[in-house]
Amino acid sequence: MMRSDGPRLAGRTVGRRGAAAAAALIFLMWVAHGALAQAGGPQPVRVTAADVERAIERFEPMLLDVMAKTGVPGVAVGVVFQDRLFWSAGYGVREVGKPEPIDEHTVFQLASVSKPIASTLVARLVGEGHVAWDDPVVKYKPDFALADPWVTEHVTIADLFAHRSGLPDHAGDDLEEIGYDRAGILARLRLHELGAFRSDYAYTNYGLTAAAEAATDAIGMSWEDASRDLLYIPAGMTSTTSRFAEYMASPNRAVPHVRRPDGTWAPDFQQKPDPESPAGGVASNVVDMARWMRLHLSAGVLDGVRLIDEAALAVTHTPHALTRPPVGYTARPNFYGLGWFVDVDDFGQVRWSHSGSFALGAATTVNLVPAHGLGIVILTNGFPIGVPESMAELFFDLVFLGEPRLDWFALYNAAFEAVLYPEADPDYSVPPADAASHRPLEAYVGTYDNDYYGPTDIAVGTDGGLVMIMGPARRPFPLGHYSGDTFWFTPPGEFGIVPGAVHFAFGDDGSPSFTLEGFSPYDHGPFVRR
Repeated sequence: MMRSDGPRLAGRTVGRRGAAAAAALIFLMWVAHGALAQAGGPQPVRVTAADVERAIERFEPMLLDVMAKTGVPGVAVGVVFQDRLFWSAGYGVREVGKPEPIDEHTVFQLASVSKPIASTLVARLVGEGHVAWDDPVVKYKPDFALADPWVTEHVTIADLFAHRSGLPDHAGDDLEEIGYDRAGILARLRLHELGAFRSDYAYTNYGLTAAAEAATDAIGMSWEDASRDLLYIPAGMTSTTSRFAEYMASPNRAVPHVRRPDGTWAPDFQQKPDPESPAGGVASNVVDMARWMRLHLSAGVLDGVRLIDEAALAVTHTPHALTRPPVGYTARPNFYGLGWFVDVDDFGQVRWSHSGSFALGAATTVNLVPAHGLGIVILTNGFPIGVPESMAELFFDLVFLGEPRLDWFALYNAAFEAVLYPEADPDYSVPPADAASHRPLEAYVGTYDNDYYGPTDIAVGTDGGLVMIMGPARRPFPLGHYSGDTFWFTPPGEFGIVPGAVHFAFGDDGSPSFTLEGFSPYDHGPFVRR
């Protein structure tokens, strides 16, 4: 592990090396469910409170066993059944090395579980007639643009919430890591080459963010204010926020942890997801999440009061995009609704679910079975190794069958580990035996322009080596030498799974340019020196 700023974490798909993105771990979550959950089982006719109670009795020691095996610092769980918070509990600590315990009121970063919360708010706006799911985004955000003018004119709020706009997977996430704000990232989505409009499914935090912001632009409110005033307060979600600063100010806050190379867990990083707040920036606890789950399971009614129009909310639970076609005669297709994964589980029941992860220290999941008014939310303050997803599957096995069908954690963890720790090919941090010398460092120094990433400086750092300085945050990346005109660096944040490369080239007139490998899976063109 060779990070300049801490342990290497999961990163994004990186060209020919095929490393999957930590920010794209949600993709792995539904793949793992679809690929691993093939044991099948009878469809339960009826679930009783006694069934749920027995499941909880067996579930709790199994969860504690997984925590002991993995060292995940803290977990909170909430179960909803028959329109009430049936059970909630917290385990472990908010921060390793400190005594404050996790409880049901501890606030966690939700990561991508923010997405179905975002579509809940938009459903309210749809039901009240402020917007329509099929409204073009440019109706409310006239400066919004994608690469194809026709798609720009026609892409709707629903298209972007269903990840079917043609934007490539996780478009714009790399810009967040170097300090671009929401407006700066959304403005650069037009520089991404598009796939097939309404045919290709590709998961995009910033596509969904653009749609969510368009919906609240329609009522003249910021996303953060609208989510507070129109969803969290009316639903009694008193500890929930869409602002990072408010999460940080919570007196009962779970601190994110990563697993270091020696196997210990530490609070080394902190994800600051304000730019993608609708897609990944919500923080909450299991008590508040239970109220939100009840709202969905009761078709928009909470505590006898209708908060959201039933028809508008039902659209979020309807398949809008095929995320994975069936493979083999026993397989089932997987779908995405509007902010929800919508599938038929192994018991023949419709399941609404979503998971979330920050490779910098959070893993979460929510799973609802509407036929039984049953749901579970699991929040953790450890980076993703499959704990929430496997425990949710275990819980449903215990409810519906009384026994676990499989060792769910072993299966999910193996799938996550394969993504989290791929082999670098080549490993640019290890120069080849026949490495060629580089030019005098001054030959590379200068300010370089790139339409997507913006001005980038190559300079000589205080240690005498090259440093690449990128983005509005002017984030420095020390460059090590690989061979000839190729240098290596550690990509930022969730992208730092394997070393990236900076490939310099010199024209006939001696003027340099460079391209990046390992920062993004997409070709954003060369950086040309002024």
